Amino acid sequence: MGRFGYVAPEYACTGMPTEKSDIYSFGVLIMEIITGRSPVDSSRPQGEVNLIEWLKTMVGNQKSEEVVDPKLPKKPSSTALKRALSVALQCALLLMRNLSIN
Repeated sequence: MGRFGYVAPEYACTGMPTEKSDIYSFGVLIMEIITGRSPVDSSRPQGEVNLIEWLKTMVGNQKSEEVVDPKLPKKPSSTALKRALSVALQCALLLMRNLSIN
């Protein structure tokens, strides 16, 4: 099984990798590259521990520019950043929307 934070919830529960779990992990990887943050960081304040939830909130509050890792050699254009964040969030949230928790 993969590293905590990169593993799709469905895969963590069943132990069976799927195409959707790979897409989820790819989305998390894109988020990590853009932000420079780990998928789960318990040293962060509440609301920032989970990278996906934090990023979803920041993008929803139109604060996309504030999530970029200052260590990136070149800051992406606003358009490129929004597209990359959109792809990353769609990858991660696709699986989460399809999970039915009873």
